[in-house]
Amino acid sequence: MVLDWRSFLARLNTNNPVLARHLTQWENESLCGYAGALWRHHPDPASAAGQMAAVDHLEAVAQRYFGHSVELASQLEFQRVFLTVHHTAPLFHPIALQTLLLAVASADMPQRIPVLATDWIPMDNMFFPRGLLLPTDNGLASYNLFGKSSRKKLVSQMEGFDKAAVAGLLSNLHKDTRKGAIPAPLGKFTCEFVEQFYLADKVLEKGYYREQCAVLNHLAWAQLFPAHPLIQLNISDVILPLLVESLRDSNSLIHAVLFDPDVRSEVLDVLEGVGGCWDRQRETGTCFFWLQHNQKMRPILQIEKDRLLAGEIEIELTPRTIIELLERGHIIPGVFLVFAQLMFVNRFSCVGGMRQIAYNSDIRDGLIRVFVTRAPQFVAAVKNFPMDHFAAGINAINLAPGRAITLLELMSSPHLLEDDWRCQPLRGAVLEASDYLLALSA
Repeated sequence: MVLDWRSFLARLNTNNPVLARHLTQWENESLCGYAGALWRHHPDPASAAGQMAAVDHLEAVAQRYFGHSVELASQLEFQRVFLTVHHTAPLFHPIALQTLLLAVASADMPQRIPVLATDWIPMDNMFFPRGLLLPTDNGLASYNLFGKSSRKKLVSQMEGFDKAAVAGLLSNLHKDTRKGAIPAPLGKFTCEFVEQFYLADKVLEKGYYREQCAVLNHLAWAQLFPAHPLIQLNISDVILPLLVESLRDSNSLIHAVLFDPDVRSEVLDVLEGVGGCWDRQRETGTCFFWLQHNQKMRPILQIEKDRLLAGEIEIELTPRTIIELLERGHIIPGVFLVFAQLMFVNRFSCVGGMRQIAYNSDIRDGLIRVFVTRAPQFVAAVKNFPMDHFAAGINAINLAPGRAITLLELMSSPHLLEDDWRCQPLRGAVLEASDYLLALSA
């Protein structure tokens, strides 16, 4: 159904009033103007020495992925912005590509496009890390790179694919192309893409799939925007050392939230039902951490005194125990802890999706209410922290009305980047994505 702008905002306001207000403020801006504002968030570091340590850590992760020429630290030192909507997978889902197109729509875009991708997701996630997605008239068709046994495993724990797995994928693509299930031009280009990028030495030499995805996307993106490399890092490699540092620091914001009983109790109450947090009555979300047990993610929805409870499993809530379980991979930090660490401790502005703009605003406002009375030393770190942008839910380049272009289509038709797509009105690009914005923003 085609909606006009006012009707769209009215419907959006029902489920996501924060996003509706945000879009109302920017409705007369161009895509280029909005994209430029994404990169102008420069939260002041609370502690220069501490923040440079975080930047150095990110630089080390980037160098491990891409080599010693990335120089991410030189950008993050002054422009503390990450895209945080991506899930770890090849860039075949339209949402992933369109978010990056928005990121490079500005005339003053950064030299590097830094992305923190979530690899604590199952292999059958919507972005389909398990294989690749091909555009068809009936939506996206999936082709497996990994077998059925991988479906529920976390991307963060998957070992890398090898040449034999790629050969199996190519065989299925060739077969469906011969049968006519894949149009011949698309099938030919897809096979060439797989051979060029999946079989690249820089990809195959990585031991884990999360690293292979990062390098594969880096190489493919370079063919579209060679002057603005995609620096995709996985959250599992980024957040754990930063979080452990906070857990060891008895004066840190994270330490207070987890281990000060009064602060923790009020945080649990004030963020009850907030997206990305927990709802103990409805048994959704999780309190601070997810438990990994028998290859399944289990929520932690009870806290009694200094113990986390997940069914019959009890976890002592002390810095030593939590650090040990994190380092062993037995527990995983939830969305709340990840963003609280990145934003309020390490001072990175996180530009995400249609839900993130809402729940991070609620997290910020809730923490302020708690800290004003319980931990006033942290109010300044949280107050006025920038949340006022989102990046996933804008179709920058379309093949037809409501039909966002995909990576393979754009790479096979790079002349589309020569069009004046950056100057289109923001609201037009939003309306092109209105179906999934309305469906996913609740």
